[in-house]
Amino acid sequence: MDVVTQLALGGVKISLTHARPLRCLNAGLVVPGNMRGVMAAGFAGEVRVLAGRGIEDELLSHRPFSIGNAYPTSGGKLITAGVEALAHAISTSEPGESPRATDSERSLRSALALFEEIGVRSATLPLIETVSGDSDRTRQGRAFGALLAGHLRRRSRLRDVTVAGLDHEFLSGLGAWLIESGAIPILD
Repeated sequence: MDVVTQLALGGVKISLTHARPLRCLNAGLVVPGNMRGVMAAGFAGEVRVLAGRGIEDELLSHRPFSIGNAYPTSGGKLITAGVEALAHAISTSEPGESPRATDSERSLRSALALFEEIGVRSATLPLIETVSGDSDRTRQGRAFGALLAGHLRRRSRLRDVTVAGLDHEFLSGLGAWLIESGAIPILD
């Protein structure tokens, strides 16, 4: 695992990690989802394989879904890796469909609020685009950083957040925004 940057923002440690999110697990894990509740492909499919089929069944028990909301499930078989809860952030109508950035933003906000509600103190977030029509990866990272910093400053009980993905430019923009917003680099 290649930790790009570690920061402190208030009482929260934020790790920006160049790795697949499933290699950096915490008590909470955000999983992008769709209105059907099908976890067949992409990151959601990887989570289903590792957490077990029961996760998808548990998710389906929350129907009907609304785009922009997040729904909780247990960590399934990922409990052995320390995952207590998954927050399924519903951002598309159909499996495999590209989400609108505004729906991704709303569902990510909902997932973070869900973690607060159920008492999760550490979370792993995949890279999620939150700006419509902008292909600049650095700007996408900065927008993600603004969303995350805004949440953490509102009396968040999260104490450890890992943002993981394989896009250096996104992570760079995210780190830059957090530092400009007052985050302090943690030096080893």
